[in-house]
Amino acid sequence: AVLKSNYANIFKGNLSLGLLGFSYFFATFNYLIFNNFYSTTMSMLAITSFLTIPAIIISLYYQAFVIKQWCKFCIVIQIVLILEVIISSIGGLYNSTLDLYSLPLYIMLFFIPILSWKLIKPIIEQQKENVFFKIGFKRIKSNPILFKSLLLKSNKIKNNTDGLGISIINEKSKYDVIKVCNPYCGPCAKAHPILEELLKAGIINLQILFNATTSEKDFQAKPVKHFLAIDAQYNKEETLHALDNWYNADKKDYEEFAKNHVIIGDLKEQDEKVKAMGEWCSTQNITHTPTIFINGNELPNEYSIEDLKEMLIVNEQNIFEIC
Repeated sequence: AVLKSNYANIFKGNLSLGLLGFSYFFATFNYLIFNNFYSTTMSMLAITSFLTIPAIIISLYYQAFVIKQWCKFCIVIQIVLILEVIISSIGGLYNSTLDLYSLPLYIMLFFIPILSWKLIKPIIEQQKENVFFKIGFKRIKSNPILFKSLLLKSNKIKNNTDGLGISIINEKSKYDVIKVCNPYCGPCAKAHPILEELLKAGIINLQILFNATTSEKDFQAKPVKHFLAIDAQYNKEETLHALDNWYNADKKDYEEFAKNHVIIGDLKEQDEKVKAMGEWCSTQNITHTPTIFINGNELPNEYSIEDLKEMLIVNEQNIFEIC
């Protein structure tokens, strides 16, 4: 309490007595190391110790009569300073000739901690402020009522998505999630395991749409058609397995993927499905991937896929039923 009081600062609060004390000990200790125990060195330190006498008296006065509270740490420091003064006086250390050429060194050593702290302090305070705001913002974002409000104000699905893309249904899930993605999209790859976790936990139904075309020049076309073919020819476990292999791969190599996930028939058989998804994406004005919809409402920009996971897992009650 004493060190944090207004009386523990000088120059309108720009310099604390704690920092001043640290600078004093830093300077005297390092000055002694640089100059050894010569008589001129001890004389310099003796004289500087005498300069601390006013600070000792003022500090004791404020603790006893103004603040009316004693600081144990301050008392220890003041005892050390008093001992320095006594030793300097009894030993006559101040009688030797001063080495004025070393005075700039002492002054420099004294100001190093002060100037360093002036440079570092704003950075530390800014980091603390950033952490404070991040924690506060996360608390606000984790409010289910706010999340619901933002969801209901976000873009809505305009056209029905029945029969489009890949759908994996859970009987007791609370939410219908649509993920519009791109097979070569990095953020889509990061979103995949998170949505799959929610899917396997029975929290969501997942429908995956791809914003691709049937053009041979569209490099997305082949993997998208291949995904659709796997979904049509195999069970949902195999579809998820194929998607896992694709999105978890460091390098997206379609030819290698096709060898490991064999399909029957030609990829062109999936053209109509790809066209239908492309038309839906165009009508919906999809501008980026992944675009996530929850029960027909687009996930707000303020929320990441990680935020969505936390929101859906933490809140047992359906968010859309919260008042």
